[in-house]
Amino acid sequence: MEITAQFEHYLLHTKRVSSKTLRNYRSDLKHFMEWSKKHIENAGAVIISPHHLISHISPSLIGKYKGFHLEAGVPRATLNRRLSTLRNFSRFLAELGLKTEDPTEIVNNLAKDKNPNEKIEKVIAEFKKHLEEENLSKSTLKNYISDTRQFFSWVQEGGR
Repeated sequence: MEITAQFEHYLLHTKRVSSKTLRNYRSDLKHFMEWSKKHIENAGAVIISPHHLISHISPSLIGKYKGFHLEAGVPRATLNRRLSTLRNFSRFLAELGLKTEDPTEIVNNLAKDKNPNEKIEKVIAEFKKHLEEENLSKSTLKNYISDTRQFFSWVQEGGR
């Protein structure tokens, strides 16, 4: 039985995951396997099967996979779910004795920002306070704050 099918069997019968969770695990693992195969083959190795790919899974590879997601602008929730899938897959591989080290051990999820604009608003408030201490006119103050908000918005959009 192929390793991915074994993993699905493990998820269904040992972890007792829902059909939706299984579908997500399947999709996430397929994405990782395809990305990894391409990445490893671009480095000069030949991957003949998913089972053969397992020997190449390392913390470095997982870190590069995470970096790929960050560069591509993949939503935080999707990236974190995919990393969770890889952690479960790594535990499964360890149970089978196919991996002795957990390659996901040093790769953390992205932290959840409760309000990504909270920090920006704090900076703007401090800047406004500084401008008020400089005794600028209300219209100048308003324009500086507006320009600052526009700048932060531009930065958040990637400078586009």
